[in-house]
Amino acid sequence: MIKKYIKKNPLSLKKLLFIGLLSLIFNSNTYAQDLSGPSSGSSWVNIHTTEPFDDAFGSNSNYHDSQDIFGNSSNPVFQGLVDGSNVYFRVLLNRKTSNDSDSGKKKDLKFYIGVSLGSGSNLPIDFFIHHKRKDKNDNDNYSHEIKFHKTQRGYSQTKPDNTSIDHGGNSGELKLSDSNSYFNSINIGSDISNSGFYDYYYEFGFPLSELQTWLDDVGITDSFALNTSMKLVFFTLEGGHDLGSEDAQDISNLQSVNSNWSYISKTLNNFSADTTPPTLSNVSIVS
Repeated sequence: MIKKYIKKNPLSLKKLLFIGLLSLIFNSNTYAQDLSGPSSGSSWVNIHTTEPFDDAFGSNSNYHDSQDIFGNSSNPVFQGLVDGSNVYFRVLLNRKTSNDSDSGKKKDLKFYIGVSLGSGSNLPIDFFIHHKRKDKNDNDNYSHEIKFHKTQRGYSQTKPDNTSIDHGGNSGELKLSDSNSYFNSINIGSDISNSGFYDYYYEFGFPLSELQTWLDDVGITDSFALNTSMKLVFFTLEGGHDLGSEDAQDISNLQSVNSNWSYISKTLNNFSADTTPPTLSNVSIVS
């Protein structure tokens, strides 16, 4: 019967094969395009909870209305999660990136995590994790980015005013591939920041192995693991790569670029279960 049908309808087999091929290509691209998200039922762990941040530059910030991260006890501003072999973070922005800001511009969110691996006081940042979320509504990773950055040589990296991020080619940064990047956005359904728009969580994630390999390759450490003690800061930065400029915004725990970093102490294991509250350290003001 099948042979007779194919002989009478020679195009039918070609159509079936073509449709099957399209289905295979489509399903393969869909599967490989993004890193999977956290497992259903996984719980986000608070890294920093509250406050509408006071900008380090106050109303003089060049991007006072466009890089505003915000949070409260019900909607923490910055959270993390380790699920299996992947690491995830999310940050709460005062609107969707595709909403116009007061300056009339749509927003790219440029969010950074600074990580120090040392011990003692007045520690410098050792490297940065960078999430750039373009002003797109979708969660595909065609235009969004996750990067790891070294610190810029010649800067002390102990406070915003002497911190700079190494951008560009060579080994100063690594942009993760599509298959090693996860992006998601969540409308929280309320406007806790009073921006006139609903606030949005922007999530991003990557395999821990990608960070470990890069840290080893660039000579920062060859022993980074889930139980490695690390100290975190976070901020948004539009435009330049120096935090001592008015392109910086919402620098965690600081209201002055002359303040030494106020770190949040964690290990990645803490993001699997929130067993202890974050510890702040290195708080001092330079007059």
